[in-house]
Amino acid sequence: LRQLKHRPHKPFALMVENVSVARKWAVVCGEAQRLMESSRCPIVILPLRPDAVSDPKLPVELISPDAPVLGMMLPAAPLLLLLLKQLPGDSTPPFEALIMTSGNRRDEPICATDEEADSRLRGIADCILTHDRDILTRCDDSVCVIRDAKAQVWRRARGYAPESIRLPLALGKPVLAMGAEIKNTLAFGYDASVIMSQHIGDLASPEASDLLEKNAESLLLLLGRKPECVAVDLHPDMHSTRYGERIASRLSIPVVRVQHHAAHAAAVLAEHGYSSGPALVFDGGGLGSDGSIWGAEMFLMNGCNWKRVASFAPAPLPGGDAAVRNPSRQLLARWIMGGIKPSGRWLERLGFSGDEYEALCAVCSTSETVGRSSGAGRVFDAWAAALGIAAGPVTYEGQAAVRLEAAARRYSGHSPSLPLRATLHGDMLLVDWTEAFALLHDSPPAPADVPALAAALHHAMARAAIMMIEHALSIRPFDHVGLTGGVFMNEILSELVMHALKNRNIAPLPAERVPPNDGGISFGQIVLAGATSDEGIR
Repeated sequence: LRQLKHRPHKPFALMVENVSVARKWAVVCGEAQRLMESSRCPIVILPLRPDAVSDPKLPVELISPDAPVLGMMLPAAPLLLLLLKQLPGDSTPPFEALIMTSGNRRDEPICATDEEADSRLRGIADCILTHDRDILTRCDDSVCVIRDAKAQVWRRARGYAPESIRLPLALGKPVLAMGAEIKNTLAFGYDASVIMSQHIGDLASPEASDLLEKNAESLLLLLGRKPECVAVDLHPDMHSTRYGERIASRLSIPVVRVQHHAAHAAAVLAEHGYSSGPALVFDGGGLGSDGSIWGAEMFLMNGCNWKRVASFAPAPLPGGDAAVRNPSRQLLARWIMGGIKPSGRWLERLGFSGDEYEALCAVCSTSETVGRSSGAGRVFDAWAAALGIAAGPVTYEGQAAVRLEAAARRYSGHSPSLPLRATLHGDMLLVDWTEAFALLHDSPPAPADVPALAAALHHAMARAAIMMIEHALSIRPFDHVGLTGGVFMNEILSELVMHALKNRNIAPLPAERVPPNDGGISFGQIVLAGATSDEGIR
């Protein structure tokens, strides 16, 4: 299945008949059970039981090779339940669990017609079960996790969309929001309500882009309302941006361009009933208003206005997406920027020849040709490369960070402290990771050191987060702070930061109903594009 779907490492979900079966292999708390048994019936990410690894019935290394978790779901339809049961006259023993995957090819939407299934799944599926009921709306399974005894939605689809989410105050005008390029969702906001579309996914193929366009038209038709503006990302090359511009031109309404991380920040605050306050956004990256790639941003939000008051010192990202796919490029670029020449042993360890390294040096020395990123996710990438757990190309978004978190879970001792340098530039605080990466270069880690150093990175990231939050609160005091962005899907980091905030009598506001990843961007775009006053959303 992995070979056929070109999916070498990304985890698969498991469907089981009931929670009792799920508990054979996973830790299912009370809230997780309620969520699995609810009418929403999402995939729930559950901790793997330690003894499940040795169960011969469960090939964990094939299902979830990078992390000790299982995505489990109960049957959401009668037909799915029948697949797990032994029917009369059937001598085949019933399955305790089925490995589930969407009916699509990589980077394409799920198939919705017999014709699509026949042409696209031929060579993947041995057989296809059809029905005389047409699929009118493509909708994936929703994905959730339990955080701090509450459900957090990671993929908002079946069971959640198109459910309305209330805003703390009414919008100034109806808005259509086009979302991001990765984990795309659409949204329409009017009065004090936001209707989010189901998860559309990554717009990496013509089929996915076509689905975005069809869903945008369907959303407008469903609601029977006309937007007064269209909200898009700052990045001009996103398909979601370009199509939003086309809709605005057709309807003769303005386009509102919303910065990626400001949308994240507005989304998490509005979800919790706030139109102003501080919010910290940690993710892989998005276009900043200065033209660089942001990704570790501390905001003070005030209605439609925002101020960025802290970030990470930017690091080179040579080759852009090529560096994201190969974290070793990021690690070497950080050392080059810090004036460190890695030894031949390091280059061999990272899979680089001397000529390849010299070419990378040349790229990094030319500021016009190398991008720079302040992304928190990129710190995880480079650190994982140095520890040898993501030295080669990654095969799905966030893989290096997932492996790093799994390594940190194997360490229970006192975490070594990493050096961080924080400097003020006016009101702007910059956290610099150069010294931490230099320390790692000087003492190449042995395999036995990996868990401790993985844990150290998580603790250092939490310290950086608290530095940034305390700086924001020194400018304008609040008793709450939003925490969002894909990096906060990391449970260890999330728990460390939330625990530190509670000890300071500051209420952490994590993303819950609105995904912390880019699936929540459209919601934040609605909030900022629809707000018309610095007094708040109205």
